Amino acid sequence: KGTAVLRFLNHNAYATLNGALPMPAVNAQDGSGALDTSTYPNGVDMCCGTQTAGLAFAGSGRPTATEEYDGTSWSNGGNLITARLNISKGFGTQNAAVSAGGSTPSASAVTEEYNGTTWSSGGTMIYARRQAGGFGTQNAGAIAGGTQSIPTATTCTEEYDGSSWSTGGSMITARWNVTSAGAASQNAGLIIGGNPSGATQACTE
Repeated sequence: KGTAVLRFLNHNAYATLNGALPMPAVNAQDGSGALDTSTYPNGVDMCCGTQTAGLAFAGSGRPTATEEYDGTSWSNGGNLITARLNISKGFGTQNAAVSAGGSTPSASAVTEEYNGTTWSSGGTMIYARRQAGGFGTQNAGAIAGGTQSIPTATTCTEEYDGSSWSTGGSMITARWNVTSAGAASQNAGLIIGGNPSGATQACTE
């Protein structure tokens, strides 16, 4: 059935395998296989990876936390360097992930890379933003949309080569708080839904 990709939509945990399947909202430490939601009052911000090697990071209550999923249970990973909320959708794998942007509380241009154990500083984004979409790999990724100040959305796209960001093609519709998909390449991603100037947007690009 293909590779299962972990996604977090609207602050809820989902495992996607040819369709979204909600994960139980209970404490991971009890062996149930669910994320430790007791320490994330409003959920986790971002994730990436697969159903058997997933990664979740940041979120309300634990803005530097990282947790790793092995297909059965969650365990603690290395902490983010910079505490942030509303990070742009993470991309990459459990052992080669990228977190970009977010709120500190102002819009951030910070990029960090995860090697499966620890986070390190990456290249600074061109355009500071939060709640953008992300897809691709650590060495060939992209983020699109987002906002510096709600409700003003942007169409800006940036591409990441593993060390620095460059300008990509602009989105057709400016929006923030989007959902995104595409784990294999920066050349094959989706930006879905979102909010342009405070209203919900249903379009996909």
